[in-house]
Amino acid sequence: MAAMKRTRFRAGLFVVWLGFFSYDVLTGSEVFIGYPRLEVFGQSFFADYSRISRPAEMPVSDSYVLGPSDTLIVHIWGFVEETHQLVLDADGGVFIPKIGRILLGGQTLGEARKLIEERLYAKYKGIRVSVTPGKVRTMPVYILGEVRKPGTYEISPQFDILDVLALAGGPNERGSLRYIKISRKDASEITIDLYPFLLKGKRPSPIEFRQQDTIFIPLARRLVGIEGAVRRPGIYELREEKILAELVELAGGFLPTADSAHLQVERQDPAKGVVVVDITPDKFEKFEILDFDLVKVASLPKEKYYQVEVEGVVKRPGVYGWKEGLKLAEILAQAEILPEALTERAEIVRRRSDGGLEVVSFSPEKLLAGDSQQNILLQPQDRIVISRKTRPEKRIIIQGQVCSPGEYTAASGERLSSVIARAGGFTPEAYLPAAVFLRESVRIQREQFLRRFIQEKTKQLEKEERRVEGAEEQVLIERGKTLLKQLAESEVRGRVVIHLTSLDTFRNSPSDFYVEDGDMLYIPKKPVSVAVLGEVSQTTNIIYEERLTLKDYIARAGDYTRDADRRNIFIVRADGTATRKVDKILPGDTIVVPFLAKERLGKVIRDIVQMIYQISLSISTL
Repeated sequence: MAAMKRTRFRAGLFVVWLGFFSYDVLTGSEVFIGYPRLEVFGQSFFADYSRISRPAEMPVSDSYVLGPSDTLIVHIWGFVEETHQLVLDADGGVFIPKIGRILLGGQTLGEARKLIEERLYAKYKGIRVSVTPGKVRTMPVYILGEVRKPGTYEISPQFDILDVLALAGGPNERGSLRYIKISRKDASEITIDLYPFLLKGKRPSPIEFRQQDTIFIPLARRLVGIEGAVRRPGIYELREEKILAELVELAGGFLPTADSAHLQVERQDPAKGVVVVDITPDKFEKFEILDFDLVKVASLPKEKYYQVEVEGVVKRPGVYGWKEGLKLAEILAQAEILPEALTERAEIVRRRSDGGLEVVSFSPEKLLAGDSQQNILLQPQDRIVISRKTRPEKRIIIQGQVCSPGEYTAASGERLSSVIARAGGFTPEAYLPAAVFLRESVRIQREQFLRRFIQEKTKQLEKEERRVEGAEEQVLIERGKTLLKQLAESEVRGRVVIHLTSLDTFRNSPSDFYVEDGDMLYIPKKPVSVAVLGEVSQTTNIIYEERLTLKDYIARAGDYTRDADRRNIFIVRADGTATRKVDKILPGDTIVVPFLAKERLGKVIRDIVQMIYQISLSISTL
């Protein structure tokens, strides 16, 4: 219990901790810990209240009740011209020359005006009279307790409780808005609840303030919080309200998005700490709210569950609402299958309760003919797929040095040269020997091969690791593991070597492939560099110079590493082909220096790592 409720002093700051509820009695900061945006209801009202700084100069209505120290100004003109400034004495009377004493205390301004006019008109003939209020009386009152600026204030009798509280800045975060007390010198008390005004606009009953009245704002008694899908989340002070339904009413009711069947209350338990209570719909009207409870109203799931989707060859693809008993024919009648749709077979892709997918086949043709067995009962989240009769379009992307780069649709049996011609042919800056042709089917094959290769070599390395005898062999195995990890993370491209020439000679040549869907052709400008990869000090690209030899390029890459295989250096040309003829180096070439394991190391380990290294180089150069 002591851990749940304790007090402490720190640098003059008195803090009370009660579970997740906290009062900072000097600053009135965050009330429910972890919910900084949850504000005490009604606190913001007085922040924007139009305060009256000079109560004696307030406009006075005819209903204003006169009392001692009030001033009336009487103007008389016509047969007699006089002005009298009349101040009500302690008995509420005034003296008018030639008229006498008149008792006005306790009368309204309108009644006093009528009485003065009657007396003057009875005394004088041929005059006009004007009676207007002058300076109204003020009185001191005390505003104490949980207000922002407690103290003594001068107020006018026509002030209401809102005006008085506004002078002191209104109640603070700890102050009660429901038990505001006005204490009189005769020991009588008036209690005011501001919630009817704040919730429904009903102003408090008029109060005739008296001198030395004390307006006291006590600490709020029962505070509860409500957050989530309600119209007015906040912290509310309860009075007669006891049950959850009444709290929700104070908060403006549920939002349309509220999941009212899923309510939770975080409650302070002296023995267990914070406990969570789930509120089922049958308990909503009876559940009793306790002090410092925090009610959480969840929102309905954002996922659109009760729907089905139609895609493919239909007039109106998209999402349709699901309802109990919805069948396939009703949805397809709305979506309208197009003439080019494949009517022999279509599919419903359905999610099973275990999370897996199930495909249910049906025949649109038989369904439209009235076959009731094809009219399948639909479930939420079903996806109806209608395919096309004809083969799907083949799309090819041509980028780089053609007149009109972009995506093109290819007909069945169309060759690459035809698509290049539609793209306007090559630009003068096109460097055909460096053309890159990518094919999706080749990429998939290489990806599958690479996956099998990684699995096989991983097992071999693990097997050999159990047999290693020296530190050098262990280092070699670790290098192989690193290469395999890099291979697994590398991007596989389906490059196919192609020999592009001018369109006239390229047509019907061996490289003039039939187009497949997903093909991509990139034609660069003439390269200006030569790449150096592998066992050199610095993998880099070096500006091409015709006079430079292999030795020069290796030197500019920082020379060979100690593991370089100098006898098996090869060059990958810009078109993707490889050669061991290193006497002539061209723009766009890649010089590859392989890895050579030391002879004294285990032959099996050496062969495995060298094979992994070669595959890694081939992936990086293509």
